[in-house]
Amino acid sequence: MIRAFLVSTALLAAAPVAAENFYGAIAYSVQSEKLGRSWNFKSEAKAVERALAECKKAGGANCQIAVRISNSCGAFAASKGTRRLSDTGISWGFNTHEDAKARAVKECKARGRNGSCTIQTSSCNFGK
Repeated sequence: MIRAFLVSTALLAAAPVAAENFYGAIAYSVQSEKLGRSWNFKSEAKAVERALAECKKAGGANCQIAVRISNSCGAFAASKGTRRLSDTGISWGFNTHEDAKARAVKECKARGRNGSCTIQTSSCNFGK
């Protein structure tokens, strides 16, 4: 009985600890060209809530979530005068701001029809 207890205790102690997840989001208002972002939240819902609140606080009307990011870096790019969220560029799943930004600009240029694309914001979510 004691041996079974010790074996089960040893197995529990050796079990890997689940990694913590960190979430962020970027919200954007096409009408007002305002945005909000969040990073390093332990809940995706809270990250989304904060990004939307920050967008509205900045003066955004009809803010929408453009990108959700978890345990990585993401970015958002848009051209001045963009009228549809689908004409913007987003990225997620990258290890650095630079890589996330490069992908967002590339995607924006491929989709956009309103001039040059620039990074509006980026966010990394690693809990640091």
